[in-house]
Amino acid sequence: MVTRTRVNRVIIGLAIVLVLSCAYIYASKNEKSLETSKEGDVTTEGPGLTLSNVSQLDRFIDDINAKKESEVRIVSQTDEGDLLITELIYDGRKILHRYDNSRDDFAGAFRGVRDTVCTGAGKEETDTNIRYYIKGCKWKDAGSVSTGENYYLLAVPKG
Repeated sequence: MVTRTRVNRVIIGLAIVLVLSCAYIYASKNEKSLETSKEGDVTTEGPGLTLSNVSQLDRFIDDINAKKESEVRIVSQTDEGDLLITELIYDGRKILHRYDNSRDDFAGAFRGVRDTVCTGAGKEETDTNIRYYIKGCKWKDAGSVSTGENYYLLAVPKG
């Protein structure tokens, strides 16, 4: 009888350790997210994609059209809660597109920070979304060949 009680205590103790470990990992990911996101960043969070500060993308596009230097950051999360950061920096002539997936545990061989130069940015409307994009990019991973195609950054549901 004494042995069975000890086994039950060990099982309960292990269950408590497991639950606390999971809670710590979850809290660490959320804490990391809060530290990385800055005031004014465009952010997307959660399964329903809660969006914040999308107007910063409109401002950025307006600044490009006015040939005014500008910057914007987009901070989003993978399905697992890891962070993805996109920075767009316009110097009055070209856009530096910096993509950082170094915090993505499942990024594989393409994990890290990558810079690309693009010639423009804009947005287009569909029946259901407003899609923000950059264009004229020279992708280093694709042999520095610009396809001229739009690279979509974010789709925002209409309404």
